[in-house]
Amino acid sequence: MSSHDVIVLGAGPAGLALAGGLAARGLGVCLVAPDPNARWLPNYGAWADELAGLDLTPAVSRTWASPLVHADGREHTLPRRYVKLDTPRLQALLHQRASAVSVVAGRAVALEPTRHGQQARLADGRTLAARLVVDATGEGHFVGRRWGGRPAVQAAYGQLVRVDAHPWDHGEMVLMDFRAASGRGASLPGDDEAADPTFLYALPLGRDLVFVEETSLARRPALPPAVLAARLSRRLVRMGIRRREMLEEEHCFIRMGGALPRLDQPTLGFGAAAGVVHPATGYQLARSLQAVAPVADAIAAALAAGTPAGPAGWDALWPRDRQRAWELYQFGLDAVCRMDAAQTGRFFSAFFQLPPEVWTGFLSGTLPPAAVARAMATLFGRVDAQLQLLLVGTGAGLPGTALLRSVVGA
Repeated sequence: MSSHDVIVLGAGPAGLALAGGLAARGLGVCLVAPDPNARWLPNYGAWADELAGLDLTPAVSRTWASPLVHADGREHTLPRRYVKLDTPRLQALLHQRASAVSVVAGRAVALEPTRHGQQARLADGRTLAARLVVDATGEGHFVGRRWGGRPAVQAAYGQLVRVDAHPWDHGEMVLMDFRAASGRGASLPGDDEAADPTFLYALPLGRDLVFVEETSLARRPALPPAVLAARLSRRLVRMGIRRREMLEEEHCFIRMGGALPRLDQPTLGFGAAAGVVHPATGYQLARSLQAVAPVADAIAAALAAGTPAGPAGWDALWPRDRQRAWELYQFGLDAVCRMDAAQTGRFFSAFFQLPPEVWTGFLSGTLPPAAVARAMATLFGRVDAQLQLLLVGTGAGLPGTALLRSVVGA
């Protein structure tokens, strides 16, 4: 049986980055994944300021200075730089930083306690032992969660396409376009644009090259991929965009919100498995990469002191203030799931009229709980009576009542 300081399950961005960070602190790290070198498929975007200090410049493919949002008949220009990462270059960069990590191709099917830590039993019968096991698989099958909080799903269907032309000027991109897809084209059963809002996300990469994605922000249950694909086709027809060639296709399902992990368990989660997906946006890449240093430091210090490394990592990942802020975000997620298309447009139009430092911190998840509550209270005061009733209805039950009191009290 092989023994290590830390076993990291999962070879996505979160797992690979943490494995490299732990190895850089002198720990013996083993990375376990069914196919450790499998090509990453998603397109990753992030706010440029969220990537500060991570030295990811070699992996940046494009930046845009002022993303656009279309909501409730208004166009909002956001004064915040947005970045598209080149996925193969990002994968190569993180592999390079994890060059000292031992890599095992396999799938963990069980974790078992040992005298000195844990052991991972693989599907082929092999057993690997370590002082700490980190679940960074995304699904988090080995991470126990608290009771409470209903998860929602962000679903998206995207295409990288060559087109005859597109309507965006040089340097423009669309973060959210909530205008109806409508247009000519097939409408599938269950495709109700008025009841289930979606938006266009568009990254122009040249005069005849663009990545377009139809996104359902958060729903219970998730909108089917076929509905999103049909809406995207209708939207492009309405906009006069003719696709000449589809180069890539992307299906995306992101679990948002739900119960936070238990912070006293010996197995540490990381990335999506640890619940760090932003309940209001679905983003988690920048948050996970920024968490590598403090979490790796906490693990290294705990192992050096002979104290439990799992709880130490959890404390670094989920300090009390961040837990409280995430509970408030869960309230916002529940509200968004109840909104129809018209309400969603009015809600986001009001949201992006908040001071830039407020919506920036809200979207990044960097505001302290009191500031999150004040932002939500300010937004509550700016939306119309119908939306206010919806928000009050969202907080009518427990623990929504306590959260609503904290928002209104702000």
